[in-house]
Amino acid sequence: MGEGEPSAACEKICCPWLTWLGNGPSLSLGGRRCEISPTDSRMIPLNLTTSNVQHSTLNVQRTYRLEVGRWTLNVERSGGFLGSLQAVPARLVALSFRMKNILPIAIALFVLIAVSKQALGAIDTAPTSLRAYVENNQRRQAYGVYLKNHKFGWAIDELRLHRDEGKEVAVSTFEMQGSFISGGEKARFEDRSVTHFDLTGKGQIIYGEERTMEDGNEVTRIAVREGDAMVLTTRSGGGETKRRIPVPKETLQSIRDLEAWLSGPPKKGARFQSYSTSWNEEKIDTKEVYQYRGKKSILWGGVRTSLHLVDVNIEGMVVAFEVLPDGTPLKGMLGGLFELRAEEEPIARMPGTASFDMLEASAIKVDKDLGDPAKLESLTLRITGFGNRTMPVSHRQRIKSRRGQTLTLELSRDRPADKPVPLTSAARAEFLKPTPTIQSDDEALRNQAEEIAGGEPDVLWKARRLQTWIYTNVRQTTAANASSALDVLRNRAGDCTELTLLFVALARAAGIPAREVGGVMYVNEGTPLFGWHAWAEIHDGRQWVGVDPTWNQVYVDAAHLKLSEDSNDWAWVNLLGRMKISVVQFSGGN
Repeated sequence: MGEGEPSAACEKICCPWLTWLGNGPSLSLGGRRCEISPTDSRMIPLNLTTSNVQHSTLNVQRTYRLEVGRWTLNVERSGGFLGSLQAVPARLVALSFRMKNILPIAIALFVLIAVSKQALGAIDTAPTSLRAYVENNQRRQAYGVYLKNHKFGWAIDELRLHRDEGKEVAVSTFEMQGSFISGGEKARFEDRSVTHFDLTGKGQIIYGEERTMEDGNEVTRIAVREGDAMVLTTRSGGGETKRRIPVPKETLQSIRDLEAWLSGPPKKGARFQSYSTSWNEEKIDTKEVYQYRGKKSILWGGVRTSLHLVDVNIEGMVVAFEVLPDGTPLKGMLGGLFELRAEEEPIARMPGTASFDMLEASAIKVDKDLGDPAKLESLTLRITGFGNRTMPVSHRQRIKSRRGQTLTLELSRDRPADKPVPLTSAARAEFLKPTPTIQSDDEALRNQAEEIAGGEPDVLWKARRLQTWIYTNVRQTTAANASSALDVLRNRAGDCTELTLLFVALARAAGIPAREVGGVMYVNEGTPLFGWHAWAEIHDGRQWVGVDPTWNQVYVDAAHLKLSEDSNDWAWVNLLGRMKISVVQFSGGN
């Protein structure tokens, strides 16, 4: 056996410690007999720094976890006897860049491309009926989707007239498919949406249908008009839900207004506000701000050609387009990584790069090995390419200096803050309420939260029970994406985003204010790097406390660099491929 493997660990560490715990069922490891017993009915995390052993017990499952080096021993007790013993690599990395979060962004990109193709091509803007407008602008355009020149998907955007139950309507169809390797596992996604617009009045949406399929998990959403509102039905493996929503702000007339604004073309710096529809969000109307940035000159086919430059800002995320003078979109850029290219449909549908790994391509490599991230106590980083974005700050994350797009950031392990910062009643209600993806009022989630942490009066202990249950019972994989907490509870699998989503839902169901946060985290799987990561925060009555169910942590370590505190904040996407990190100094880790 090598150093740190179970038998050696038992001889040198486990037996003295377990004997200290008291008598109980015996476990034989490496020829030595060890006694295991919980000391009470609470979950008891015990960290012995001298022996590097962690022990956790859960009253519900009677699961005993010993972490030694890179090995974890899970021992499940069944009927007074030891049911099973399993050795697995400890702290499975689940840093994931979630593709389903990119899909709504891509849809918005394609809408702009389709509009720009007509608008910047010196079209006739004379008033016409909505029907005539759609008839004159029917289209079908295909696109290739790339990351760092690695193709991993395609999309098709179509607008046409259609007769539905005897009534003529405008139908907008969007379809996207792709696949990639993520952390060594293959992930696949499909997305198809159909929207019907009325041809009278302002051309409101009268029907919407969306189907997403990710790694075998299917979700469908259907919105139908009912009086002055719409009823949205969502179906997934977790069941069916219905909710009443307002009629979307997106209309055919708003698309025409955008086209008229672009056809000027507008002056450099001019802006236009519009809306797109996101059926998967609590607030279905997503604001978009378009800005005309002027022109630039390039060699195109050996000829000096001017390009129109148009940006669109969606919840802080900026997408940049380059459009030829005849209105043909040349490309669209998302951050410094993702690119959309207008292509002939047969070319767009061609397979992508099989060897392409999303996690590796999106990670930020650093110049120093920081050792075990769980042991990092403090960390000072120099960050470049950060732009003008606002960095979240707290008692554990502080900006030391900032010059232009470069800042020096000091991170420390989370801890009780010196001064309490209680939530207002409005904020508490906000972080306790259920949403379409965080169904904390659902009976299954409420029952699960009660089973895990019911009767525990202390907020932090309750949070520890919830995150330890998730860490123990949800299989970590990057090939099991899910769109709601109920789906994660049913699948019992996912990466950091799924684990975080489930934790937030269970915490809210247990009466704990909780939110999703995101950023990057240091890991070393052969190469020291920061990978894109999601975790949670709970408010314990005094402060926000970092909780990471992927890494089995309450009070997260100094390796967590937070970039966003709002699930609707997409500005962090602008940093992809642009943000660079260098290590100034650190303590702990090694």
